[in-house]
Amino acid sequence: GGARAGHIEDIVVVEAARGLSLGRVIIEQLKALSVVAGCYKTILDCADKVVGFYGKLGFEVKGNFMAAYHDH
Repeated sequence: GGARAGHIEDIVVVEAARGLSLGRVIIEQLKALSVVAGCYKTILDCADKVVGFYGKLGFEVKGNFMAAYHDH
């Protein structure tokens, strides 16, 4: 229906700062910005090894991710 969706891409916390909840804070803030912007959902793609992390933050596994990359 032409509604807005927030898309989170390429969020990485430097190894030395991991364990400080920075990733959680960043993702929660981005989700909040998505709501403020009127998005009906916030989406992201992630590696299998971090599905649990994003699951704890309210994300659900949905479908498959596919991409076609183009040389520029």
